[in-house]
Amino acid sequence: MSLPSLVLWSGNLADLPNYLEDIYARFMKTFVRAEHTFLGGKVTARWSPSFDNKHFSFWHVISEQAESGREEDRTPDFKRCERVEWIGYVLANSNDRTRVLCWLNERQTSRGADTRYLLYLHEERYIIVLSKRGDGFLLVTAYHVNERRHAKFLVEHRASKDPRDYT
Repeated sequence: MSLPSLVLWSGNLADLPNYLEDIYARFMKTFVRAEHTFLGGKVTARWSPSFDNKHFSFWHVISEQAESGREEDRTPDFKRCERVEWIGYVLANSNDRTRVLCWLNERQTSRGADTRYLLYLHEERYIIVLSKRGDGFLLVTAYHVNERRHAKFLVEHRASKDPRDYT
């Protein structure tokens, strides 16, 4: 299975609403409706609170946090948008240990400690972040990784155990 092509935006602001609809349709087809699993559990997208009648998870996948920290102030990040179909690809190839690195990361959230599962397509510098929820997983976010974070992630991965070894 080959890596999906980037979904490029024309750069024309008038085309932005159609572009967002297109990438949302691709998100629904290649991730939500594809019903991916990881470590035996179904991976789902968070719907609520929806934004512009689209999954909450979708907005986290295609946008970056604003300085205000408020969800409604997030802005599209076109490197994220272009790679929206890569989420399904990473999940479908999550057992390929040469392409997809995997490790755990503990985070403090408003609900307390949360263990995040990081799946890193290291050659392409693309990461998806999952959170364990019951018998399955919730997509938290996904994004293209810059040089500084890439080096940090490689160090984190080397210092961690791969959770795929425990299934």
